[in-house]
Amino acid sequence: MKKASAASLLILLCLCAKGASGGDPVLSLQRTGNREYHLQARLTVDAPVETVWAVLTDYDHLDNFIASLKRSSLLEKKGKERLVEQESVGRFFIFQKTFHLLLRVREEPRTKIEFYDISKRDFDSYQGSWRLEPLPGKTVIIYDLQAAIGRRTPRLFLEGSFRKTATQLLREIEEEIRRRSASIGRSVSPPTPLLHYSTWHRQINKQYNCIIFYN
Repeated sequence: MKKASAASLLILLCLCAKGASGGDPVLSLQRTGNREYHLQARLTVDAPVETVWAVLTDYDHLDNFIASLKRSSLLEKKGKERLVEQESVGRFFIFQKTFHLLLRVREEPRTKIEFYDISKRDFDSYQGSWRLEPLPGKTVIIYDLQAAIGRRTPRLFLEGSFRKTATQLLREIEEEIRRRSASIGRSVSPPTPLLHYSTWHRQINKQYNCIIFYN
């Protein structure tokens, strides 16, 4: 059962994601070594930086809106430091692989999130960041990830998965930001409850010497 985490980070951390509406982000993927890749992406959303920050740092709920994220848990929180554990499923054609990450995260409130994997189970190295640039009524999200694939993971698998899902992952984040922004816009004070005659109670207000009925 999904917990009420990352990306979601890890959000950033997923290698497969469900599609969502919205324009494509600007994205660049480069091979920097035999099994090393550098991913950069930029996306502008119609939401204040506070809403974007709340989505990106909702580590215990990332699996609620990132389809391929099986599990995401905030294990430790101390000052600006976080420890986040995630498990995701990557798919490429008929192939499927589970990826494990134990992320050491450092937050600069409403500005930057830096992370790196300390488990080294499926990646020789995995590190990156999210940066936020506020604009009037908008926020620019800049995502940067550098990953070196472990020997147990086929290079073609991960490269294909990166190319296919990086844009979709950002769309899922964008969709959740939209959903939360709309929810905030609809929030109103609850209506005053109506009186129910069957549950009247009597209260004597001695100051005015009268009887007041209430639910």
